[in-house]
Amino acid sequence: MDGVRVAFGVEKKMFPSRWYRKTVDARAVALASSQIPRATGIIRNALSKYPSGMADHYLDRVFVMKNLWFYGYPYGGTFTRKTLYLTLDETNPLNTDKFLEERFHHELSSILWKENLRKLDLEKWVSFNPNGFVYGEGGLDAIRSGTASMETDPGYFGIGFINRYAMTEIEQDINVMAQNIFDGGPEFWMIVDSNERIRGKVLLLIGFYHSLDPVFTEEYFRNL
Repeated sequence: MDGVRVAFGVEKKMFPSRWYRKTVDARAVALASSQIPRATGIIRNALSKYPSGMADHYLDRVFVMKNLWFYGYPYGGTFTRKTLYLTLDETNPLNTDKFLEERFHHELSSILWKENLRKLDLEKWVSFNPNGFVYGEGGLDAIRSGTASMETDPGYFGIGFINRYAMTEIEQDINVMAQNIFDGGPEFWMIVDSNERIRGKVLLLIGFYHSLDPVFTEEYFRNL
């Protein structure tokens, strides 16, 4: 798929060596064979939203597992350099097709951002938050405290966030916006059009993606 290898089974050395240490204790359960066609279709659809050649410039592999654990906690997804780790658990009703595609864009946005840090103005990004707002302790802290839900939450729109998880750190804020510009649908764009803080962040993020490839415009994302 556009030069990106997609794997569904547990492999030796699939994680960076440091992740096997006791502190991280990375573990995975292979995706059920019956789910491979489903997962393949979802990943193919997600990749199709990027210009040809772009994904394989930043990605070598995508692992889709049934379950992932890090630090003793279940994860929906994570990444390392040029590799995504995602989950699709057919026994979990929350693990919809949309869940997997959103996590793809969510995690890939971290790789894109970290490879192009200077192209996203973080000072401008933070200016759309309320005065004095301070991000939390990061995604792992949210998982530990049970506040890592990706569900859209109107209670946070007024202060510039899609959900509480986006408030844990600026990277997660970027990730949540990224998954929504790619897969949020008409409901997301209604939020953008009615909220000045969120619209500011979205336009800034679109500008970032546009700097990576000119195909990425507001019209492009609205038409996905």
